[in-house]
Amino acid sequence: MQLSTLELQQEIGPLLDQNPFLAVAAEAVAHLLRALLRIGSAHDASELLQDAVRRLGGSVVPASEASDHALPIDLSLGEGPAMFADAEPLTTERVHLEAVLPRLAEDANQAVHLLRYTEQLERTGNYDELTGLANRRALDRMLAGVRHGVVVMLDLDHFTQVRVDAGPRGGVDADLR
Repeated sequence: MQLSTLELQQEIGPLLDQNPFLAVAAEAVAHLLRALLRIGSAHDASELLQDAVRRLGGSVVPASEASDHALPIDLSLGEGPAMFADAEPLTTERVHLEAVLPRLAEDANQAVHLLRYTEQLERTGNYDELTGLANRRALDRMLAGVRHGVVVMLDLDHFTQVRVDAGPRGGVDADLR
């Protein structure tokens, strides 16, 4: 059974009104999830994750300086030195971090993975893998923005045969001349 947004608000609203800290936690999680949709780099995702820890009342410490009770979840997402979340044991902040942080970190990792995959698709869709030169699709996109000037494009017939005859390196050398 799926709930509509209105039904969900009606179900959760009274809980949030009774527990102000839960409202802060819900807002921190919602903020992170919305922001993950707009990340531009893994570093951005790591910063958002660390910000969520702070909003939930925890602190962020380098793993090398972390206490025994720090949560061993790398908030850096592999970008730079490992950072852990920390909060005093048996506190509301700690309970919320333990409940929420693993999934937030998983969502942040997934957002970074999707970002990298999108970048890879863009590269392979716009550039020849062998030569690294822009392909026809990339050229068409670039030409759409040109208002004035001269553009020269060469389309070599039977270039595949040049690559076959000269070998892969010979084809690259011909590309770059």
